[in-house]
Amino acid sequence: MKSSKNRYQVVVVLSPKMKDKNREILLDKVRMEIEKEGVKMKKREGLGLKNLSYTIAGFDQGDFWIFEVCGKDGIKLDKVNVFLNRETDIIRYLILKVF
Repeated sequence: MKSSKNRYQVVVVLSPKMKDKNREILLDKVRMEIEKEGVKMKKREGLGLKNLSYTIAGFDQGDFWIFEVCGKDGIKLDKVNVFLNRETDIIRYLILKVF
């Protein structure tokens, strides 16, 4: 039987040079932008600094965060992608649908 909710994981890699205060502000902005598109955040987990396989935006490390979100309707990716691409402190992101 198929679940009536769509579940996603949004992985965001932040610049390792961000200050704690600015990081919290940016993570709240990411949460609000995702929730504007019809899903709710269930969990936010910081994985800490990780070494990158290759240099991204001049960084060898990134601050990894995972958002677990779900909603009755699927996430609308157009606006979320534009927002995540425009944030200069987000050096990479990935949105996965979880079954």
